[in-house]
Amino acid sequence: MALVDNLGYGFHFEYLSEGGAAPLREIQFDTDQTLAVGDAMKIGTDGYGEITASGGPIFGFVQKKITADNATRPKALVVCAAKNAVFSGRTGTAAVGTQALVGDEFSITGATGAMEINEAVTTVFDIVVIARHPVSKAWGSNTQLLFKVVDSQYAGTGV
Repeated sequence: MALVDNLGYGFHFEYLSEGGAAPLREIQFDTDQTLAVGDAMKIGTDGYGEITASGGPIFGFVQKKITADNATRPKALVVCAAKNAVFSGRTGTAAVGTQALVGDEFSITGATGAMEINEAVTTVFDIVVIARHPVSKAWGSNTQLLFKVVDSQYAGTGV
């Protein structure tokens, strides 16, 4: 079962391909970061979490809203982008999801709270599509897809 039941924007943990629990880590975020549940994040060069979109390695996906706070460095649980972890996310509103997407690598896109799979970008590879999510009854705009992260900062596997 997904950690987040709302399958709108954002990315959500679904399962580990070998079974087991979601690989969770508590991450401290940079003071200027604002993220929504389901946003992709990476570890910046300063060692703190920050939002990431197209073209950046992904450490994981935020499970708690983060609000920029210059006085403290907020912490939040993150589901790590383990090589055996399967996540879900929706296709972009302008493009149409089809069976042909399965097996292809794509980018992610969007601002905080509105991240999705950008199947129009095939030059920057963040994720590989493995199937249509069962909640999507047909292919089309905003189709929910299952995917694995191919450009991950997280070196471990699910526990």
